[in-house]
Amino acid sequence: KLLFLFLLIFLLLPAPHVTAKKVATLPNILTPYDLLVDNDRFYINESATIYIFSLKDYSLVKKFGRKGEGPGEFKLDDDNTVFVCLLPDSLMINSVGRISYFSKDGTFIRETPNHSGQWLKPLGDHFVGMRIWYDKNNTRFRTVCIFDPQLNRLKDIYSEVHGIQQRKKTIDAISWPSSWNYLTYGDNVFVMGIENKLHIYNKQ
Repeated sequence: KLLFLFLLIFLLLPAPHVTAKKVATLPNILTPYDLLVDNDRFYINESATIYIFSLKDYSLVKKFGRKGEGPGEFKLDDDNTVFVCLLPDSLMINSVGRISYFSKDGTFIRETPNHSGQWLKPLGDHFVGMRIWYDKNNTRFRTVCIFDPQLNRLKDIYSEVHGIQQRKKTIDAISWPSSWNYLTYGDNVFVMGIENKLHIYNKQ
C-alpha cells in the first residue's frame, strides 16, 4: 500500500521535481491492482470495481462494476481482479471469458466473448495478450500473442516457462512475474523476458 501511495503521488505531480504539495486520501481503496491516468481523471481498479477520480481535487467521480456474469458485470480471474485498458474514447475491461467496453464516464457500452487470450492491450486495430497453456509433460507456459480485431490468435511472439507450476505444485518466485510486463506503444510491443532482456516486436 505504501508503494502504491508513492506511485500515485509520483504520477500526479509535474516533472522534473517531485515535491509533494498534497497527499490524497482515498478511503474506499484497500487493495488496488492498477492505476491509469487520463487527461483530468485517473482510474483505479480493485477486485471487480473500477473507481474514477478527479485529478483536480482527487474526489471520487464514480465507481462501477461488480462480480457476476450479467451485462456490465465481471467474472474474476485467479488474482481476483479485472484488467483495465485505456482506449482513446473508452475503457476496455478484460475479465474471464469476455471483453467489456465502457465509456470513460463508466457507462456500459457493449461486451464480446473472449476465449483466446487474457490481459489484452490494444495494438492499432489488433491486440496483444497472453495465453496460459500446458505441454504434454504438464509443464505450464505463458505466451505473449498477437490477436486480430475479432480476437483470433494470429501469432505467438514470446514464450517462457511459467513460474507457477500448478500441476507440479512448484513455484519459482524469481521468474513468476516477469512476462506480466508487456506494453504496447505505437506499433511496437515491448516484453520484459525472464532473463531480464527487453524484447521489442513490431506489429507484424
